Amino acid sequence: MVFMRVRTVFTGVAGAPFYNNLYFDAPDTLAGAQGAVDLVDTAWTTLTSIMAGSLFGTTEADVPVIDIPSGQMIGSYATSPGVIDPTSAAEPLPWATQGLVRLSTADFINGRQVRGRIYVPGLTEASQSTGQPNSSTIASLANMAAVLVASTAADLFIYSRPHPDPDDPDVTIDGVASLVTGGSGWDQFAVLRSRRD
Repeated sequence: MVFMRVRTVFTGVAGAPFYNNLYFDAPDTLAGAQGAVDLVDTAWTTLTSIMAGSLFGTTEADVPVIDIPSGQMIGSYATSPGVIDPTSAAEPLPWATQGLVRLSTADFINGRQVRGRIYVPGLTEASQSTGQPNSSTIASLANMAAVLVASTAADLFIYSRPHPDPDDPDVTIDGVASLVTGGSGWDQFAVLRSRRD
């Protein structure tokens, strides 16, 4: 099995660039890759009204095709990038303070459910109430997840990369992909630790 990686890059503010990687099972064709890119563009666009207008995002044109077990790139497609153009004029929150979309799967590894996260940069003062995301923001984050999960163009997956076996460092455990089956907006702000500048 192979899948596509769609990377979104946000720029224009202190601490940027911010990166987001999403992985999809889509037809191994240019049309399949473009479908995944268009889906990511649509998902981010659902949030532009609550993201600071000083932020600007785009998907990378090059979409790698990745072999799941090995984690190796085995091809790529040149797509037409999606453009994410936030519009909120409200005062931005500190750039390290971000919204969080929580993704869930039906898979369990070592007794723990496989989950994923999408950090959402550029939220503003209008997104919060008493230091927490307000109900409208939480609903918007959940809607982004719903758009990604409901799509028939491409299936969103959580990808666990190949890694050394903790019991035998000479053995590599293959990468695993888990289908995303649901998502929600977190009722707390997340901190992207590498972006505190």
